[in-house]
Amino acid sequence: MLPGNGTSNWLGINEVVMYINEPLDADSAEEAFHIAQNGVVIDDEGVLEVLGNGQTVRFYQGYAVCTGSLIQVYLSDVAQDESNNPLNNFSSYFYTGTTSDGVGVRPSVQVFSPNSGTQNVVLNPTLQVLWSEPLNPDSLTDSTVWLEKNYNGTRVPVTVSLNTEPGDVGYDTVPGQIMTVVPSVALEVPEAPATSQIYYLRLESGITDTDGDTQAFSNYQYVYTGPGSVVDDRTPMILALNPPEGESGVGTNPYYAVRFDEAVSNFVANAGLLGQTNNIQFSESNQVVR
Repeated sequence: MLPGNGTSNWLGINEVVMYINEPLDADSAEEAFHIAQNGVVIDDEGVLEVLGNGQTVRFYQGYAVCTGSLIQVYLSDVAQDESNNPLNNFSSYFYTGTTSDGVGVRPSVQVFSPNSGTQNVVLNPTLQVLWSEPLNPDSLTDSTVWLEKNYNGTRVPVTVSLNTEPGDVGYDTVPGQIMTVVPSVALEVPEAPATSQIYYLRLESGITDTDGDTQAFSNYQYVYTGPGSVVDDRTPMILALNPPEGESGVGTNPYYAVRFDEAVSNFVANAGLLGQTNNIQFSESNQVVR
């Protein structure tokens, strides 16, 4: 089932999807399905569909479920397959996230993109940081956020910004939750015989959230340029897909994979910490998404 059982911090959720190992009778599935929000049944707030060959059950409503809620999903043994065999009773639950600043809760880093330790980054990287809650933009100064070549080394001029609209950088977030840091000049490749040059994105304890809570301790992200690092001035291209385009007879819950011609942002996958994409994996080079 998606969202996964026991997961939390989901935002913008307006559907629940279940995959069954064999086709169900649609009428019995509708009678067997129930969904509750904080213990209150909300079956009548959406539409239940049995899709495809009867192995996909989808509950959809035209708006996102409330934030900060426990969602429980049930599919009882009233549901039957096409031979009238009953389904084993099924239940699952997940929690939606909150979109407001937690008063008294310190902001913390959830995800770095690229991941800390990434090798051979481009010379004009876009560094992004996903925070646990919205930040106060006035706290992002050159004494709290900076990029440097080597630890405590030469600083690189950067521009620092926060997302101003929900999801305006491609993820289902709230304003002020994603920090983007872009170098104003190209990074440098390592000087021979070195094979890598390290850069640190420093995030100091003066960073605060919107109600004045301060980051508990300093943090940093580090990445490396390599001898082959270049300025990236184009979008990535898809080289291969699985299942291939036009494939027939694909199951209701297939294994998807996409290969790109260059490394792509891991942010979509790691945003699973917010519950958005907790079933995505990346290859070591970040060129294959599964």
